[in-house]
Amino acid sequence: MQYRWMSKMLGGLLVILVLAGCSPSSLTLTYKEGQCTLDGPKKIPNESFTFKLVLEEDQYPEYGFMLITLAEGKTLEDLRSQPQNTGKPDWVNNIISDDHGIPGTYTYTIDLNQNATYKGEPIYILCGFRKEGDAEATMFAQLGPFEVKK
Repeated sequence: MQYRWMSKMLGGLLVILVLAGCSPSSLTLTYKEGQCTLDGPKKIPNESFTFKLVLEEDQYPEYGFMLITLAEGKTLEDLRSQPQNTGKPDWVNNIISDDHGIPGTYTYTIDLNQNATYKGEPIYILCGFRKEGDAEATMFAQLGPFEVKK
């Protein structure tokens, strides 16, 4: 009797552990004290994940981000060497971007399988802000690459 109860408990625990391991990964991008930081794995375990934007800043009217991929042969250094406010180079593919002006937490579910331009490349994140009256955002941080495990 006690053996049966113990085996049911262990079986239930195993199911919970398996299900917990199947949950999507989470990346959290935080704007705080003039910095843009990322918390989460450097390797995204699958093509669907949760992305959180946490704004703890209100110095500028808008803060934004872009999740991007780069054309073959391009690197993070190529991205960093781009002049400010010149627009997005044609070798940058946008996966998702969004802007917010009100501090708070914003959550996105990203499914790379739903993006026609995504071909399995590493992902990069651009952090930016827009000053009052500016047409283009100022990108001040480039993060990545983040591999996506298939």
